[in-house]
Amino acid sequence: MKFILLLIPFLISCQSFDGRDKPVVKNNYGESSPVLVKKYEDGIQLLDREDYKSAALHFESLISQYPTTPLSMGILFNLASAYEGLDNCKKAGRNFRKIVRTANEENYRIQAQALVRLSYAYECLNADKKVITSLVDAKGKEQYLRKATALAEIPARLGSAYGRIGKLELSKKLFSQADQGLYSLRDKTLTATKQRDQLARAMFFMGRYWFRGFHIKNHSNIVKTFENAQKYLLKAVELDSPTWSPNAAKNLVTVYDFFWSYLQQIHKDPRVGKYEVSPKEINSFAVLTLQSLNTLKAMKFPEKNPPPIVRSLMMSIDGFEKKFLDYLTQNNLGFSLSKAEQKRQSVRKNGITVNPDPRLEKMMKDMRKNKKLNVGPAE
Repeated sequence: MKFILLLIPFLISCQSFDGRDKPVVKNNYGESSPVLVKKYEDGIQLLDREDYKSAALHFESLISQYPTTPLSMGILFNLASAYEGLDNCKKAGRNFRKIVRTANEENYRIQAQALVRLSYAYECLNADKKVITSLVDAKGKEQYLRKATALAEIPARLGSAYGRIGKLELSKKLFSQADQGLYSLRDKTLTATKQRDQLARAMFFMGRYWFRGFHIKNHSNIVKTFENAQKYLLKAVELDSPTWSPNAAKNLVTVYDFFWSYLQQIHKDPRVGKYEVSPKEINSFAVLTLQSLNTLKAMKFPEKNPPPIVRSLMMSIDGFEKKFLDYLTQNNLGFSLSKAEQKRQSVRKNGITVNPDPRLEKMMKDMRKNKKLNVGPAE
């Protein structure tokens, strides 16, 4: 299942269609011809069915047929979303960028949303400096974004981007800011199911990581930053949301599977393009990934009967932990657990959470135990 596509309602301004006298439909699509409205909605149905190839062709056709219409921004947004669903990050980014550059004051809402989605494309393309620029610009239009995006997702993803380029102290501050935003999202007027899904959605986007463009030269910053960000994915899984928990679990497993495959690749052939990977770098990458796995396990919410998706995830994490530990042992890379890591493993084996954030732990307890905030599987 693709998880990067999020359809949104568009608030398009009303203006004439193309200067000619035609029948119009006056609704949230502005003054647009009924034929265009029907075609537009047909395209949205293609996106709903996750038929991204057909959707991309459909919206490309609409752009050509109707170059000037109140629906132009919506057509571009959906076209970009279709390419996003096809994992074509370049074309997705190109169309989100068109919205950012051409939207006027009547389209600030869609422009703000396009900036966030543009940052996804840049992240996919391993362009962290552009990710930062897009997110900072989106932050400047936070009044047009959903609360979770403005207060939690943007600072968390800024924290990840800054961390990956080596600004680890700034990264930590931004993660702390993201945590503050996360704790403000609880809305007790919502049903338990909606509360759970809202939080799980926010934490999925806060922690998600694309590993395209990963390079061993930057492995320390990348792995250390992911070690901090992965808690959001874990908590999203633990909330047991039908939609967002599987996405979060998949991202965690996919990242560690990539790390493992990458380690095997550079072990067999230490050349990455023109770069010669040293044994020290291989050792460091393996050790840091193992420590990140241990951190993830230590952050698990302590409960006797976790949801099945949590049990399944932790079985996968156990498997990765064993692989990395066996690799370090068998290849005699001079690996030894540091005292801090030995203590962490000892604490984890005794079922104690390492350095738990009391607010996050309280949130999880409330969501588990309070009848009003019951978050069992949706009916």
